[in-house]
Amino acid sequence: MNLSIVGYGACMIAGYPLAGDAGFLQRAVPTLEQSGQYKVALDIVPMGGFPAARARKHFAKKVLARRPDIVLLQFGSTDASAPLRRAFLLRRLLRKDPHVREQVSTASPSSTDLLKWRLRSLASDLLCVTPTSPLEEYLNAVCGMADEARLAGCSVVMLSPFVMGGTRSNRFARYYTLALALQADRLTDVYFLDAHALLSGFPRREMLLRDGFHLSPRAHEELAAALGRLLAQVAQDHFRRPRVSVDVKAAS
Repeated sequence: MNLSIVGYGACMIAGYPLAGDAGFLQRAVPTLEQSGQYKVALDIVPMGGFPAARARKHFAKKVLARRPDIVLLQFGSTDASAPLRRAFLLRRLLRKDPHVREQVSTASPSSTDLLKWRLRSLASDLLCVTPTSPLEEYLNAVCGMADEARLAGCSVVMLSPFVMGGTRSNRFARYYTLALALQADRLTDVYFLDAHALLSGFPRREMLLRDGFHLSPRAHEELAAALGRLLAQVAQDHFRRPRVSVDVKAAS
């Protein structure tokens, strides 16, 4: 049976900054194919460090136009993060776009890196740094994309924000995860994977790279295993229900 999946999210949906097919979605598909029931066509559309509201503007053109069976949405880590560079005074001094990230090392965090995570988080707490996107804006964007996909006849998989090295950002990530889970529970043909809870079961130094934001190879491995199992259930349910024709113009 042919099955088309489109993954739409920020950079880590494609495994960035890891090389090759190390990303969790690429690694989940072979697990799905092992049953012999499906021949999977996978497309991944990464949107860099886009917050969800900005990515939604491109959703119909970049995702629904491909007419997928399953849409996987992974936004939230950028939205929920409260990095120190977002502090008002630092933005004025540095004169940099707070969303821009420098080149990312693929090395595991050292003891010095762990100390930096803690110090930056303490400073963010003192300066009361806010998340990149307000919670309501994030939920409206992700659930809006899910609604568009459902109306186009797609099954939808939502992934929560990931864990983060900074304690303040990680608290926001958990809060955004819980809020998204409540929304997903109210929607039909929408499946939710709590990636934050899954990755929180391991030491963060094992789940993250040196910057305390991007996922380690081990984290991608853990996510791939859980996602592969979920996708098998989604695919089975998807082919049990009538398919609705896709109207991309109406969705856009």
